[in-house]
Amino acid sequence: GTTYTDNTAGSGTNYFYVVTATGNGGTSTNSLAISGTPQALTLVAADVGTVGTAGSTTNSSGVWTVKGAGGDIGGGADSGHFAYQNMLGDGEVIARLTNATWVSSAGKIGLMMRVGTNTDAAEASLVFDRGQSSTPRVFYRRTTADGNTYNFSGAANQSLPLWLRLRRAGNSFTAYTS
Repeated sequence: GTTYTDNTAGSGTNYFYVVTATGNGGTSTNSLAISGTPQALTLVAADVGTVGTAGSTTNSSGVWTVKGAGGDIGGGADSGHFAYQNMLGDGEVIARLTNATWVSSAGKIGLMMRVGTNTDAAEASLVFDRGQSSTPRVFYRRTTADGNTYNFSGAANQSLPLWLRLRRAGNSFTAYTS
């Protein structure tokens, strides 16, 4: 099938769309109008694992600010502050990281898809990792609960602002940056 994504649609505004098909046999008549109203993004905020200082998540005019502390992501368990939305099946998350205030040389910010909020949950993440100064974009992957976490470095010498995109299709995860 064919899909269309309207990246200019604003939250809370009702939009109407009409479809016309064109092919070797000519052009079809217009479809009936369909409508949709995009909803504002809602995130749940939670500290996972032992964090020391509780994190926070705020939204101001569509700009999300996430503040957190924690031990790290990796190994067999994670700890940190997460702002998330439940997702079933395939999907993707796209975010633009504009700035960071670092309080640790091992700080990480980015996108993560995980099976749940248990510290040892299977996960895939794309992060801007302050501890990897020459290759700060890193992809992490833990394929089973309580399993090891593997990391794969990205392109060298990147800085903020930075676009991150994490996509799931079945059991495959793909990470993109620009």
